[in-house]
Amino acid sequence: HQENEFDPAIITTKIFDWNIAGVHGDHDKPNQVVRNISMMTHRTYDLMLTAHLHHFSCDEQNECVVISNASLTGTDSYAKNLRLSSHPSQNVIIVTPENPVEAIYRITV
Repeated sequence: HQENEFDPAIITTKIFDWNIAGVHGDHDKPNQVVRNISMMTHRTYDLMLTAHLHHFSCDEQNECVVISNASLTGTDSYAKNLRLSSHPSQNVIIVTPENPVEAIYRITV
């Protein structure tokens, strides 16, 4: 068991030598999450995981890969009210000693 060091809504961990952070995403826009969490925690990250928008996306910001997960249930009333939709899916991310994101597999149901 690992305690959330900074906030109950921010998880940080290390896999191999990669710094990884995860947030739900309701407080951070995907294009600002790396900067916001790095500034708040005074750390740099190699991989940032987020969700909330029920939309799969992947980007890179200053050498930090940002992966947003879609929803396992697909479009719900919350997403529909925001005019967002996605197919039900989850991500499998392969992390290796050489690469924080060796591969991303989007599993759709």
